[in-house]
Amino acid sequence: MSDDSDDPVMALLATQRAVLAAVENLAGQVETMQGKVDAMGKTLAQFVAGTAGASGGGVGRVLTLGDRFREATAEQAARDPELRNRPIVTAAYGP
Repeated sequence: MSDDSDDPVMALLATQRAVLAAVENLAGQVETMQGKVDAMGKTLAQFVAGTAGASGGGVGRVLTLGDRFREATAEQAARDPELRNRPIVTAAYGP
């Protein structure tokens, strides 16, 4: 019998195993990225909900931190511990 390393069928099987391992690796990476995309989607949905609240929609909705930040005066922000350390953007930063 000849050496298996010269057999084209064995070489094809080895290539198939290598491709299968690479596909399984990619599938794991896709699952990991899908989890990150889902988390970003939830965060984006919260931002969008906050933006809708600032535009007058969502009556009866609990205000998000972003809503409170946008609506707070300097004095209110100074009294609110969650808003206290956030910078207040003024017209001085405009063009």
